[in-house]
Amino acid sequence: MQRTSNNIDRFVRFEPFIVGNFFPKGWESFFDEQVPLLVKQLYSQKEQWKNKSFSEKDIRFFSRGIIELSNLFSVEDIRKMPGYLSHPRFRSAYLLYFLPLQAAKFLMLFELHHNAMKAAIKHGHESGTLRLIDIGAGPGTASIAFLFWLAGLNCKCCKSLQRIELVWIDTSRAIMQDGIALVELFKKNHPEIKFEISVSTHTVHAEKARSLIGKNNSLVILGHVLNEGRHSREFLSEIHDSCHGGGTLIVEPASKSNSQYLSKLRNETLPNPLWGPCLHAAICPLTMGRDWCHFSIPAKIPGKNFSSLSRMLGSERNWLKFSYIWLAARGTSTRDNALPDRASYRRVVSDPIKSHNGLHILLCEPDRVKHMPIQRNTNAARGSIAIKRG
Repeated sequence: MQRTSNNIDRFVRFEPFIVGNFFPKGWESFFDEQVPLLVKQLYSQKEQWKNKSFSEKDIRFFSRGIIELSNLFSVEDIRKMPGYLSHPRFRSAYLLYFLPLQAAKFLMLFELHHNAMKAAIKHGHESGTLRLIDIGAGPGTASIAFLFWLAGLNCKCCKSLQRIELVWIDTSRAIMQDGIALVELFKKNHPEIKFEISVSTHTVHAEKARSLIGKNNSLVILGHVLNEGRHSREFLSEIHDSCHGGGTLIVEPASKSNSQYLSKLRNETLPNPLWGPCLHAAICPLTMGRDWCHFSIPAKIPGKNFSSLSRMLGSERNWLKFSYIWLAARGTSTRDNALPDRASYRRVVSDPIKSHNGLHILLCEPDRVKHMPIQRNTNAARGSIAIKRG
């Protein structure tokens, strides 16, 4: 891979990946109070425990499943362990810990890519139904993050939505049933929402769900699906063709293999438009080699129970780590999403790196990755945007 530092001293300002607290009102009470109570009602072994408040005793009891599931997720090839959510201890572990963790990643991306979300809402408004296809839905993790993001909006188009149809596809029926209970809990907490919310669940492998996906979708989301089983390019292309609103969002773990797979997938979609994370339309230079495109963004997920469970795993989770690609619907113009002069902007694809010459970062240039020396007090970080002088 070619690297050079020519003409990069003109990058003099950096904008962060995301600014401020992006967690909406009601997030903490939902995930840190009401979801744990629901988990107790669904999964406590003793009847007398089910209606008591969530306590340190419960944290110790459920943490065993969380630690076990965390170790399972840390295995690079999780495809060797299909059906893990068929076990009640793993479902309860996911709801308590991984649900708020993964939902926060989706929420961050929704907040970052407002124009993609507005395109989805506009399509839902014009068609009468905002149809979200959630592949690898689990308990509706991405869908619930979507509902929270939507509830925080105050726009005419959002208020005039008539109906949201959530189509969930997963191989575990039980975890999707838990998700339906979460959606009902969300609706109970948001009586101000006037549009109808419906959920349909389909217990089937993603590639066998083509007839369920339809042809007029507002947004398609695949969350941690490709790392659990590679899908054919034809299937992914067919999914993307079904979307006419916000496009197709694919979110995966930040591992090298997953991230470089997304980079290759991105190259195969060219010249189709992208919402992110790329700031150029050339071939991705990170499909192979030592470096890969992923993000590790500082964010403290609200909640004392979440913090306690994080400590049980060894440390508090103050970072959100993921790789992603957001494909715009075919024929969609992302001009409003474009920066004023793309030649003046570059995505930072590393944290500051120490070397014998001091500190440097990596910038994603069209067709290559460049090294850029930085000062010790420079606020450059992975995911931020480097802006040229003048």
